[in-house]
Amino acid sequence: MKNTYKLKITYPKILSLHQITSLVKSVHGVHIQGINLVSTERAVVGILTLESPDQVRFNSVVSLIRSWNEIIVDVNEF
Repeated sequence: MKNTYKLKITYPKILSLHQITSLVKSVHGVHIQGINLVSTERAVVGILTLESPDQVRFNSVVSLIRSWNEIIVDVNEF
């Protein structure tokens, strides 16, 4: 059974969504279920909904995204 997680992300407009989705796709077994983003004046804020077979792989995604100092991540499981 796969678990579904939501990541609330905030990143500056100089980064592209492609860079973030490439990080997610680089972890085997983790898939993006949905993306809901809103662009503000200086940043992009939104929710990434991910499906992961286990907590370890999901934590790998979070660690990869947090390794970029420009991206702020808030994690929720549902």
